[in-house]
Amino acid sequence: MSLTHRGLTERSLGSVDLMSLGISASCPMAVLAGAIVATFAVTGVVDMSPSFIIIGIALALFASGFLAMSRDIPNAASFYAFLAQGLGATTGLAGAAVSLLSYNVVQVSLYGLFGAVASGIIGGPWWAWAFAAWLAIGLLGILHIGVNTRLLVVILVLELAVIALLDFTGLLAPANGALDSSPLLPGGLLTSGALGGVLAFSISSFIGFECVAVYREEAVSHRSVAVACYATIGFLSIFYALSSWALASAVGTDRIIDTARDPAANLPFGVLGEHYGSFVQTVGQAMLITGLFAALLSFHNVVARYVYSLARESVLPTRLGTLSGAQGAVPIAGSLAQTSVAALGIALFAIAGLDPIAALFTWLSELSALGILALMICTSIAVMRYYRTHGRRLGFKLGLASVASAVALFAVLVVNVANMDSITNTESGTALRWILPGIVVATAAAGAYAARRIRVRAPAVYALIGRGEPKPLAVPERVLADLEM
Repeated sequence: MSLTHRGLTERSLGSVDLMSLGISASCPMAVLAGAIVATFAVTGVVDMSPSFIIIGIALALFASGFLAMSRDIPNAASFYAFLAQGLGATTGLAGAAVSLLSYNVVQVSLYGLFGAVASGIIGGPWWAWAFAAWLAIGLLGILHIGVNTRLLVVILVLELAVIALLDFTGLLAPANGALDSSPLLPGGLLTSGALGGVLAFSISSFIGFECVAVYREEAVSHRSVAVACYATIGFLSIFYALSSWALASAVGTDRIIDTARDPAANLPFGVLGEHYGSFVQTVGQAMLITGLFAALLSFHNVVARYVYSLARESVLPTRLGTLSGAQGAVPIAGSLAQTSVAALGIALFAIAGLDPIAALFTWLSELSALGILALMICTSIAVMRYYRTHGRRLGFKLGLASVASAVALFAVLVVNVANMDSITNTESGTALRWILPGIVVATAAAGAYAARRIRVRAPAVYALIGRGEPKPLAVPERVLADLEM
């Protein structure tokens, strides 16, 4: 029996599904092989593990207000709706513009990294592999989200299993013969003089956890979203802290910095090859490719839902709100729009002949991180204003936690900009320090300008910016208890 869908499919995603989407977006293998190795090489700090706990605490404070808004404002375009209802329609549309920028550019950046990694392992031009992934993501993107999450779970389990193997190697067979616990202590990090640089790299490792709220309309319940969000933050904090420590132990805490700076060492895959042979090393590299693919698929679904939600409220052309699917409502127009943008991004960088990692990945992933950080800071402020306006007592979760998260995330944003040259690994870091934040500001200004135009030309649409209630949803015949697992 076919169903006529008028909205996204209700009660189709449980906590495990949502966690797979959030963790996959972070791409743990890419964090280990990229951010963690780069932090060792650039900052010279061995004791980086506490940085993941520090960032995790800041994000957990942010999540308290963020999730409260998700409960009361179940909108697929989460940042857009929260900012609109907390700080006004104009700010909301500015946030929508930054959200679309951030999630689209991180998607394109991951295509560059995927292509470069696949090219390095298998051969061929990077853009050919990027377009191969693009085609697969485009096809999966028009399928029901349940199909995507099942694939993500399989990829994620295999990816984490390989990382766990590396962790056990470092912790059970440390290079120096005895396990050195000092990298876990915060003292070395706090006195290193490179705390800002380490935090700047660390925050990028968590980008994607906030995507869980995008699926609020499709989640089994708000509890599923809350559990998945906190569990994702907690898991990533601990997992990255242990993995960075284990990698340092496997190589030797006295040698990890020099080894990380040597491209021939091929960290962390060289460690797998040394202990388990070339086959396991190849499997590890394959898991990096599949992990990047999972991250691409996760962010693709996020953008598709943002486009759908904005079109549903007539902020974007209403035809972009088209849904399709016999087994569940899929935002097919938003999916196809994102696929088109990704193709354009890959083509432009390929034609320009720019390096897929040094330019495409590093520049665009940093641009995305700046945008997401700015959105989280503004959302923390929006939480307090929204609940104060609605007569709610702020207390710890809505008041103190939001203030603390806004201050902490603003500090991370500042050090991120200050360490731009190290993060982008380019001599043009000074120019990028102005260019990349300038793009975020210009995008927000364009969104605010669009809101002003809508206010004049379509006041009825302006009045509903960020306030459109989800349409009646199609509920598949599944057992609720199974979804809560």
